Amino acid sequence: MVHPELDYDVPYRSLTWAWLIPAVAMIALGAWYYSLPVMIAFCAVTLLWISVYSTVLHYALDAEEFAKWPVVGAAFVRFQSHHFPQWINVIYRKPALDVVGELNPIAMINLLAPLLLFRMRSREVFVAWGTYMVLGGYAMLCHRWAHEPPSRRPKFAGLLQRAHLALNPKEHWRHHALAVSPKGEFVENYDLSFGWSNGWFNRVLRVLPNARVWLGFIVVATLTQVWGLAMLLRWSHR
Repeated sequence: MVHPELDYDVPYRSLTWAWLIPAVAMIALGAWYYSLPVMIAFCAVTLLWISVYSTVLHYALDAEEFAKWPVVGAAFVRFQSHHFPQWINVIYRKPALDVVGELNPIAMINLLAPLLLFRMRSREVFVAWGTYMVLGGYAMLCHRWAHEPPSRRPKFAGLLQRAHLALNPKEHWRHHALAVSPKGEFVENYDLSFGWSNGWFNRVLRVLPNARVWLGFIVVATLTQVWGLAMLLRWSHR
């Protein structure tokens, strides 16, 4: 379904609630079963990984060469359209639930991959999945706040931005300005979540700008990230 006024695909909201509520429950399970230091450290590592993942994902999906691919090219074009003036501010005009709902495919893949590919059905898998999805939803809201005008932005969001716990609007808008009209300049600042990965990834891109390498990284990471986080949680619990 396309929103008649904002012209964006409305995610299946029932599906969003179907994974968001269990994800919160899984974090509660983790907080009950694992020690507080373990869960705090695990959440910190997950946040760091989400920063890396969102940065590389953004760069890979922004590559113009993929827009020409058959079948999947339209999806790349759809993502890249967020740079166009017509759609650049849709992200803060649509409901927060729909912003989080953009993770619906990731939520399903992240849950099914460890269950089907790695045959893992342990507690760690579900706690890792829930933690990743809830913090991933928070990352989506950080991106939304970076687009939101200061007059509309919640005060607590501004506090999080100043504390470097949410994406800095100035850094993010520099990316948009360069992406729309680079004029030969290096396009930087691809982090969509907290901004923590901008510095190192900007330097790495100057050495390895091959978008196909980074797309491959994202494909592998998407299939293995919850498994990897679950193994980390199991190790830390020991």
